[in-house]
Amino acid sequence: MTRISVIIPCYNHAHYLGEAIQSARAQTYREVEIIVVDDGSTDHTAQVAAAFGESVRYIYQANAGLAAARNAGIRASTGEYIALLDADDLWHPEFLQTLAAILDRDPALGAVYCGSRFINARGEVLPQVITRTVPANALHDALTGGEFFPPCAVLTRKSVFQRVGFFDETLSASEDWDMWLRVAAQFPFAGISNVLALYRMHGNNMSRDLTRMLDSQLQVACKHFGSMDGDPATWSLAQRRAFAGIYLWQASAYYQRNEPARGAEYARRAIVINPDVARALDPFYALSFADQPPGYVGDLDRVNLDQTARRLQEILDATKQPELRAHHRTAHGTALTWLKTLLGKRLLVALIQRKSQAV
Repeated sequence: MTRISVIIPCYNHAHYLGEAIQSARAQTYREVEIIVVDDGSTDHTAQVAAAFGESVRYIYQANAGLAAARNAGIRASTGEYIALLDADDLWHPEFLQTLAAILDRDPALGAVYCGSRFINARGEVLPQVITRTVPANALHDALTGGEFFPPCAVLTRKSVFQRVGFFDETLSASEDWDMWLRVAAQFPFAGISNVLALYRMHGNNMSRDLTRMLDSQLQVACKHFGSMDGDPATWSLAQRRAFAGIYLWQASAYYQRNEPARGAEYARRAIVINPDVARALDPFYALSFADQPPGYVGDLDRVNLDQTARRLQEILDATKQPELRAHHRTAHGTALTWLKTLLGKRLLVALIQRKSQAV
């Protein structure tokens, strides 16, 4: 049996596909099969895959969506482990070897993820990285609140898919969030901070369609945590965290699109659902960087403190409404604490840069 099956779904991304296949072929881990699933592409995806000869298995299906394409690849695979590499993403050469060694050492683990870095359409490295990890038995809780890592950063045992089921083909987006919630609910799901996956940002990423993202996000949250019926104060903590996390994601996305009114409204909804948002620094961190483009989020050199202060004030103004008035003072204190923290970080970075230039 092949140890690892690499599944590469592709829909009209022939211009990236060759790089993805080369990335899989360049792995230091050699017991690998590469399966390209062409999801009804109308470009030259088939020709790109054929150029690699017998080293790539090519499967064609009528267009059925990303979840269906991944499922077709998993069903056709012969490997003990499954690695999902979207046609526009890439790996460090040691990705498979590093993550497979972790699963080999601990048979109880169902899956393992690594750190990832954003790249642009041309493959150029961007500043933003995702390196946060949590204990293997705590990942479900982190995912509930919206913890994120791209599918290309995960290695999973095939037996896990046979246990929890395949990707939900009724979802047009967020099918990976749904899957990782299911996996983490039944198996320890480990993580390492090593940046071994490259996640490409370009004009056709699904996350740019905010209406579709919201519909799918809400569908996943309802599936796992219950409906949005009734007073949020009566919901479980997990339910409140899940729906509030969705609205915070939407708030950041609308700020990123320079639609501050909608951004502030979604932030207000998040606090209505889960008032704990007003006490936590992480949401204010995310909203502080919300005007930065994907791939640059968290870049201190690009932070406009005046603009950040105005954005946080918009959110605080929203908490003056009757249903949130009790949380306004708390939110104001948290926002002020974050601004002081942010200013301190900016000063520290400037000091380090000044010293390095002097040397």
